[in-house]
Amino acid sequence: MAHSFRRFAHIATAASALAFGASGVSAAGAASAGDGADEDMIIVTAQKREERLQDVPLSVSAISSESLLDRNQTRIQDYFANVPGLNISAQGNGQTNLAIRGITTGQTTNPAVGIVIDDVPFGGSNALAYASRLMPDLDPGSLARIEVLRGPQGTLYGASSIGGLLKFVTREPSMTETSWRGEVGASDVSGGAMGFSARGAANIPLTDKLALRASGFFRRDGGYVDNVLTGRSNVNRIESYGGHVAALWRPAEPLSVKLSALLQNVTSNGSSEVDTDASLRPVLGSLRQARLPGVDHYDIKSRLFYATIGYDLGSVDLTSVTGYGISDYSASIESTYRFGDLANRFFGVPGAALANDFRTKKFSQEVRLASSGENILDWVVGAFYTHETTSALQRIQALDAIGAVANSLQRTEFPTKFRELAGFASVTLHLGERFDIQAGSRYSGNKQDYEEEGVGRLGGNYRRAQTSRDHKFTYHVTPRFRISEDAMVYARVATGYRVGGPNPLTTADAAAAGVPTEYGPDTTTNYEIGLKGNAADGALTFDLSAYHIDWKNIQLALTSPTTGYYYFTNGPSAKSEGVEASLTVAPGGGLEIGFNASYNKAELKADMPAGSARAFAGDRLPFSSKFTASTSIDQDFGITDRWDGFWGAGLTYVGKRPGEFVSRPTSPRIVYPDYVSVDLRAGLRMEPWTLSFYVTNLTDARGVVGVSTNSRAPTATSFYGVNYIRPRTVGMTLATAF
Repeated sequence: MAHSFRRFAHIATAASALAFGASGVSAAGAASAGDGADEDMIIVTAQKREERLQDVPLSVSAISSESLLDRNQTRIQDYFANVPGLNISAQGNGQTNLAIRGITTGQTTNPAVGIVIDDVPFGGSNALAYASRLMPDLDPGSLARIEVLRGPQGTLYGASSIGGLLKFVTREPSMTETSWRGEVGASDVSGGAMGFSARGAANIPLTDKLALRASGFFRRDGGYVDNVLTGRSNVNRIESYGGHVAALWRPAEPLSVKLSALLQNVTSNGSSEVDTDASLRPVLGSLRQARLPGVDHYDIKSRLFYATIGYDLGSVDLTSVTGYGISDYSASIESTYRFGDLANRFFGVPGAALANDFRTKKFSQEVRLASSGENILDWVVGAFYTHETTSALQRIQALDAIGAVANSLQRTEFPTKFRELAGFASVTLHLGERFDIQAGSRYSGNKQDYEEEGVGRLGGNYRRAQTSRDHKFTYHVTPRFRISEDAMVYARVATGYRVGGPNPLTTADAAAAGVPTEYGPDTTTNYEIGLKGNAADGALTFDLSAYHIDWKNIQLALTSPTTGYYYFTNGPSAKSEGVEASLTVAPGGGLEIGFNASYNKAELKADMPAGSARAFAGDRLPFSSKFTASTSIDQDFGITDRWDGFWGAGLTYVGKRPGEFVSRPTSPRIVYPDYVSVDLRAGLRMEPWTLSFYVTNLTDARGVVGVSTNSRAPTATSFYGVNYIRPRTVGMTLATAF
């Protein structure tokens, strides 16, 4: 530990010298890289039009990129620590699952949280495309903010938002100022390796009608898990790099055209899993695993290209959003625990690995018309189309003692195709200055094609194909009463759905296993009341809500107890109910105190269907904490007429959560223990330079965020791979902006 702090001290000293050595730079040339909006007013586009956050009649959290950078929250797992009602789970192979208000059944079904980037849907739409397991890990340097919409958003955003929606909003080019920002950083994880980061952004008005903004980043997160089988230390190092480019063209007053490209790569040559027993106690020592060499790795590539065209028709705004994305996921996971006996039986070798290669190509088009200005009746109407294809290859490989591929146990290819067409509308009727009522609906229809071709010792040689179709109607009704200009109360009834799909079985196999050839959509209905606003001239901001969600025809991933076939089906109903609160107090003197909390009770209303999963009425849904809370305090203060200082602290509590429903009758259901994480930060600012220091996870807590059964540990009878929050990390950043 002392050595780690000495390493970090050398970097901090060098950075401090650079900052103080540059103190002669004039602040007169500095320009803000912000959005240009009033700093006291948070603008969001949750309802596909610009509104003040406090005016949106639903539960929304907005996280600014400035807040993320100030708090050194630069990873997807960091972003949502202060969002009530949101739980995150992560595996050691780049897969992440989000649950909002407890609505999820795990990582193997269709996504329950929708993801959009500037109104362009991201990722796949079905479970067979690994859609629910991947999400963008966008760097905050490319973002203006992240909006988290809690509760189903089926009317405006369609399928896969039965629990809520994440909306990543990138920064727009500015035509009025030239600016740039740069930042370098270093970090040291307790018991692990050093990490480094760099990010930069530039905005250039090319003419008075054309502007360009570009940003890029590189981040290396130091590893901290040791592989006792190979003797390698810190094997779970992660490297991420990417960028965002946007060009904004306004050739004439009514027309605007924005062309954007977003690219990101995430790579790791080791797993973050720690080998434990069924009680989640490490069996090889703290932060240790046993893996064959060179097996565990993953590589995630995301490419998104999109065009947003707006045209002002006078009292109506026309918007077209066209997107094309390519998502690549390639991973190898040591699976000796699951397939090692078969590898030894067929080929006489000790190990096994599961290798996945997925590529999803997604085209989407949305066109909408919306009223502009102040009207008795505000409205938006639109149409949406998407077409996506996924090519997938899965291999179960037999490995020798040094991790080399000795032979193939099974090779399976399963391409999928998904098409959806939808129309939607939403209207708001203003009945006086204080009361209005909003109502909307959406009708969606989709078709899915699935093929599968397998070769190998486990499943034999076969080929099968399935097609499914479904359609769904969703709606919302939201009355709102303005108590004052700065406060309102609202009620909301809203529905959402997930698409169904074909099962990966032939008709004959399905009949033999006693399972359906396809599964249907599941739906949620959210009943909510809320109070939000601010008081004391903005010194107090509050957002309170209570909700009840009915979830019907839950989609489940099960294994047939008679044939061992993996399949999807619709299960019983469930409910989720709770309360959420967010409070911010700014008493003056540069001080701001924040508090967020949520209570959630998400459980099955009936027993699981007959099968290998054991879950009964009253059992909690996966990954849902009954109670989560966070608090933060930040203060800016003056030191001299040129120097300012700042400091802050944050505390996050995550209650215990049940893991996924068990797929084997003999397996216990894992319960993730609760944990507390504490962060500290402080720094100095002299325009245009900012030097900051931070400590995350001050107490070095072992907060569990994911559990799998893929690990290989020779000293236990039940093997689990556990993913923790990052150990205590000490870091610094040096940033400048002009």
